[in-house]
Amino acid sequence: MNKPSMDRPWWGWAIVFFTVLIATVLLDFAWYWAVLIVIVATAAFEYGWDRYASRRASEPHP
Repeated sequence: MNKPSMDRPWWGWAIVFFTVLIATVLLDFAWYWAVLIVIVATAAFEYGWDRYASRRASEPHP
């Protein structure tokens, strides 16, 4: 009497759960690497800018 109109396989929720879990883990790793890349790029820019500024300061002015 209360039978649903469509029979769903028992593993349907497992597929949904593990798909969401894998997507969450991948997004977490992507966020972790993105933060590291931004920190490294910022440090490299600061290092390069410091070298450029010191080289420019050591040049004779007209």
